[in-house]
Amino acid sequence: MKVSHHGSRNNVSNDLLNIIDCNNYLISTNGGNGTSCHPDREAIAKILCHSERNQGETLHLFFNYPLSQIERRGYKFLKEDEELKYNFKLHDDILLL
Repeated sequence: MKVSHHGSRNNVSNDLLNIIDCNNYLISTNGGNGTSCHPDREAIAKILCHSERNQGETLHLFFNYPLSQIERRGYKFLKEDEELKYNFKLHDDILLL
């Protein structure tokens, strides 16, 4: 699933996540510019911690830019230990066709 509006916290809702059965999320962003920095940590948290998510299945977050580039434009939105804690795998710098 492509996460809407570059992973903005205002565009990911529990109502939406309730109807999605998916373990692969694409976030298309270069980190944003100006006052907008994407993705928002809150949007990532909504996806990872959603009550309907099967925590036993690994969730995959795909980014079209290297994480280092995204975080240079904004802030560090994921912490080192969170991949293990929330059972997800980060994939960055994928090629979008």
